[in-house]
Amino acid sequence: MVLSAAWGVVTLVRIYAFLQGRSQVVSFLLLRLMTFEHVGKYRRITKAELGRPGPLYMQFVTAWLIALASAISAGVILVLT
Repeated sequence: MVLSAAWGVVTLVRIYAFLQGRSQVVSFLLLRLMTFEHVGKYRRITKAELGRPGPLYMQFVTAWLIALASAISAGVILVLT
């Protein structure tokens, strides 16, 4: 779970760097609050350029889905033991 969460954070930082490279406004004070807005911007920009969402979008979604599934599994195991 920790590794997939770290993967998600690293991917998010890479998305922020991509957005800054495209002259998009990225507020580092509000990173946590605007995470999904920035990921949406990344998806829209790459979809316009490539015709499909960029690879970092799928990495971000996959990492957090794995972290969520791991957390739920850990919770179920703790309840059952």
